[in-house]
Amino acid sequence: MPRSLRIIRIRVHSRRTEAA
Repeated sequence: MPRSLRIIRIRVHSRRTEAA
C-alpha cells in the first residue's frame, strides 16, 4: 500500500517542520 507510506512520510515531515 504505497498510499499508507506516503501518508506516514508526510506526517513525519509535518512534525519536523513544526519542530523547526
